[in-house]
Amino acid sequence: MSEWIRNNLPSSTRPSCFTTFDVDFVLRNYSTNRLAFVEMKCHQCEPAYGQRLTMELIDESMRLGVLARNEHYGIKSMQWTWCGYWLLQFENTKPDDGRMWLNSYELTEEQLRHHLGQIVAPTAPGSPSQK
Repeated sequence: MSEWIRNNLPSSTRPSCFTTFDVDFVLRNYSTNRLAFVEMKCHQCEPAYGQRLTMELIDESMRLGVLARNEHYGIKSMQWTWCGYWLLQFENTKPDDGRMWLNSYELTEEQLRHHLGQIVAPTAPGSPSQK
């Protein structure tokens, strides 16, 4: 689909300034009402400038939107927690073939498993959330 988009939709150069990118993973736990996005990059790549700006916009919009939604409904069982937009970088291509970083912090595969699990299914107070 990426190739089709590049060939058939406006380019990112002026005057259109149109950009696209995919969200790699959505972590959602409908039991704990927690939600997070994870952007994955191989070979220690960084998101392009436009992608980083869009990630920040989505993160802030989701944070504010969830707060407004929770206030609107006012019912505890309908309240969601936005846990942020996380950047997962691999030295190579996956957790077991090199080093990795989550939001610039190096971690092991076991730490990654624990941390991503805590984002959506916390077992202790103070579990991970970017905001």
